[in-house]
Amino acid sequence: MKYLIFILLLCVSFTCNNGCLSQGISLNQKNNTDTIETAVLSENWKKADKFFQNYASKTGFNGAVLISQHDTVVYKNAFGYADIKAKTSLSTNSTFQLASVSKQFTAAAIMLLQQRGELKYEDDLTKYLPDFPYQNITIRNLLNHRSGLCNYIYFCEKHWKNENEPMSNTQVLSFFKAIKPAPYLQPNRKYNYSNTGYMILAAVVEKVSGMKFADFMSKEFFIPLGMKSTYIYQFDKKYDTLNTTLGYETKQKRAQINYIDGVVGDKGVYSTVEDLFLWDQSLYSGAVLSEKTVEEAFLPGNKDLKTKNYGFGWRLITNKEGDRIVYHRGWWHGYKSLLLRNIDKHDAIIMLSNVASSSFVNIQSIEDIIKVDNYQELIAAEEEE
Repeated sequence: MKYLIFILLLCVSFTCNNGCLSQGISLNQKNNTDTIETAVLSENWKKADKFFQNYASKTGFNGAVLISQHDTVVYKNAFGYADIKAKTSLSTNSTFQLASVSKQFTAAAIMLLQQRGELKYEDDLTKYLPDFPYQNITIRNLLNHRSGLCNYIYFCEKHWKNENEPMSNTQVLSFFKAIKPAPYLQPNRKYNYSNTGYMILAAVVEKVSGMKFADFMSKEFFIPLGMKSTYIYQFDKKYDTLNTTLGYETKQKRAQINYIDGVVGDKGVYSTVEDLFLWDQSLYSGAVLSEKTVEEAFLPGNKDLKTKNYGFGWRLITNKEGDRIVYHRGWWHGYKSLLLRNIDKHDAIIMLSNVASSSFVNIQSIEDIIKVDNYQELIAAEEEE
């Protein structure tokens, strides 16, 4: 697995005035027919746009960005193309595969079931999946990446015969039952980032709710929160081609969806920067999950981790001012994603890209939004997800 280095330093201030932020004004690409009077934009707004325009021009960033401060959108824009060959421009309503940023939604589903009293974090996994051939793994272990289970992708690819047929979570569990691959570690021994754990959590949601995971998420989260462009990918569904993006390994090479895309929970959520801001806001409002439930997601779950930790679907650090920073990133089939939040100041940075080789690193500064200047290890040397 490769390693990425994301370093967010300090330099640009993003504070709007004259009411432009509350109206949701943004600078869009030059082909957008909307005209925004320069006088409406604050100097800092224009400074932010200049920064990102230069960033996209110099690094080849192909994607969308949204930045909020104190619960207010202070900047949003899109750069490049949804379909490079057809020259279809991206917008802030374009949908991207979130890859591992999807994990926070899977965790939220489990948290909602716990909030309703339909499961407990300390329950053994076999209570819901009695045929699962491993003992003493709890729901909490899965959420905190302490199950010790091996990566399902590596062993399933050796046994899946038809690459044109999507593999499901149920089929992965059948492989575990039949093959019993050796775990990496004993349960709860040590933190070990696990796509397998979140794939299993999605299966638990289906078992407890009696609904397909995609349907459960739409009914309980996406629809109530107004996330109209957010969904969990299903092979047999047709999606809005107007806002759909294609994933690229490089700007010359398309990434291909394959059978592993049928497995969800560890990945599979498609969304927009606009919808992710609604998601960000919902975690403060108690719209679906209560404040008490949400706070549990941000509790460190791994005593063996020192400078950073992991909660329920979120990585956790504290900046030099004592603010709690929660974040996640992802990389899958040409898509790269980052959702980073200062939950004490109600600030957020959301960046989504559909070109894996597009520069998504060394952002030279985003000042006064998320202060992480003393945390060069924030997203440094992490396993590609």
